[in-house]
This record gives sequence, C-alpha cells and structure tokens, in this order.
Amino acid sequence: DRIDWIGCSRDWDVRLAGIDRTTRDGRVPSDHFPVTAVLRPAAPDQKPTLRVLCYNVHHCEGTDGKLDLPRIARVIRAADPDLVALQELDNTTKRTGGVSQAAELARLTGLYGAFGKAIDFQGGGYGQGILSRFPLGASTVHPLPGAPKQEARVAFEVRVKIDGRELAFVTTHLDHQLPAEREQQAAKLNDLFAATESPVI
Repeated sequence: DRIDWIGCSRDWDVRLAGIDRTTRDGRVPSDHFPVTAVLRPAAPDQKPTLRVLCYNVHHCEGTDGKLDLPRIARVIRAADPDLVALQELDNTTKRTGGVSQAAELARLTGLYGAFGKAIDFQGGGYGQGILSRFPLGASTVHPLPGAPKQEARVAFEVRVKIDGRELAFVTTHLDHQLPAEREQQAAKLNDLFAATESPVI
C-alpha cells in the first residue's frame, strides 16, 4: 500500500523514520512528501541499548530570546535518542503562536510525541512532553504535591512497548526553589511507581 518508502536489509538498525509534511503558506513543493530515515549498521553481537534524553526546552525559546523549534529539534536529532523527556513545553498558547510544541517537535524529529498538561496558560496549556522512537501507548498525568500558591507540578507518564515488553517512561519538573516541596514531590514519585510491575524510567 505504500508508494514512497525506504527499504533496507537486516544489516541496518532503523533509528528514526518519518515523513516530512512541511508546507509553506499551505503549499507543498511536490505532490509527494519526502520520506526520511536514520540508519545505523546493526551489530548482532552487541547487547541492546536504550538511549534516553532529558531536555528542559524553556518553551523552545533560547537564551538569544528567539523562539526556534527547528533548532531544538536539531539538538534532539543529533543526540539520536530512543526516548526523550521534555520539560517546559507550551501547547497552543498565545506566547508561542498557538503551536502544539510536542506535536511539532515530533514532526520535526520523526519521533512519536505526546503532551501532558500541568497548568492552563495563555489560552492553552503548559507542561511536559515525551518523544519516542517507539509507538506510544496510554498516558497519565499524575499531580504532585505542592503549596497552593506555587506552580502546580505533575509527572507525565506514557507507556511504551519495546521488543514486546512494556515500560513506563515518565517526565517531571520538580520545584526548584523550595527543597521541602521538592522532597515531597520525589517521595510521591516513589509511591506512584513503587508497585509498578513494568520497568520505569
């Protein structure tokens, strides 16, 4: 059923694969979208590894004051991760032009993506995101303890199946100003995942 595709022998591991659906002013450069893949020579004698990236993207605004999702995506792609935990993402807020940043970063990197809202913000949401080389399963936003007047904190969990085995991948953004709050939040994380049968990252 596929028209455009990239095929390879088992001598290669497919690290990333996707379709670039970039448009400009509603127009596309061709009547087909380009297909991309990142391949790595397979090493059958090596033990399987999982490459994890944790990245606070500050709503994709750099220290130069520029909002630049493609720049963030280039950093992520260069790291060649299997799983990415993102903090400080906007989702359809006025501040970042109504863009779903998790969805856009997923598109730009060729990974699967999901967003977990911590708070309402400027007409949208603000929170955590997850990108994955593997399809994403069920997701849950777990509220964490905190003072009433402090920014609400959450742990965003997504279930991922790798080689037939499910794991829980979780991203969070703990309070950085109040040590007592941070300790309570860490203790809550321990409680949440202590009885989980599947592995947790």
